[in-house]
Amino acid sequence: MRRALTIGASDASAASGIQADLRVFARCGVYGTCAVALVAAQDTFTVRRVFRLASSIVGAQIDAAVADIGADAVKIGWYRSPELTTVIAGRLRRRTLKPVVLDPCLWSERGEALTPPRTVKRMVRELLPHVAVLTVTPRELGVFAGMPADEGPESVAAAIERVLALGVANVVVEDPRGAHAVSIGDASGIHAVAEWASPSPPAGEGALFSAALTAGLAVGQGLREAVRSAVAFMAAMPHTGEILPLGKGLPVWVPNILS
Repeated sequence: MRRALTIGASDASAASGIQADLRVFARCGVYGTCAVALVAAQDTFTVRRVFRLASSIVGAQIDAAVADIGADAVKIGWYRSPELTTVIAGRLRRRTLKPVVLDPCLWSERGEALTPPRTVKRMVRELLPHVAVLTVTPRELGVFAGMPADEGPESVAAAIERVLALGVANVVVEDPRGAHAVSIGDASGIHAVAEWASPSPPAGEGALFSAALTAGLAVGQGLREAVRSAVAFMAAMPHTGEILPLGKGLPVWVPNILS
């Protein structure tokens, strides 16, 4: 059975974070393991408090999961500590973990800042060279590129070119505005891949997409096929489960494990 490791935050509501990643992995037929980097007192409306785990215990979780079960792909989600970047990058290098998907989670759906600028800077220096796929919104792309990337196709293209020069192999841009258009930027240029409609977007929608993409890579799909599979996964959510208003904020995707 193929395996995927997720490194990120524990979400108390289980609507996003590693809990949601593990649900997506299971729904895609991939066995999921995890390393908790951050504990978030989080509900479907907002993040209330956070507690950062020591970098040493995060590294130990990665070691335990990989040494015993292994990993055919890795997803890195939300964490806050700049020091943890060095630990994660070291584990990726030492254990030759790949492909790696980085979903940086710079802001919440409601616009709350989630990741400090110092951590982003260290990601650029130490983590991007180990990343096969950086999944970002145009706004997040602009932060990594150090220039606006949400002013149209030309700004996106220029920002992707700058980020590729930092060492990442591929950039997947998911634009949550409108039809959720998804594009891939690589050494050969920018390629529009697919889009999906989202009339009732669930909490952690971008994270669900990157988890499905990671699962596709874990089962051996090429990047374009994995992106198309992730788009199809998102489009099929109303049919593979339900999107329910379980809390007071955004609805939650609840998969039908029997289908």
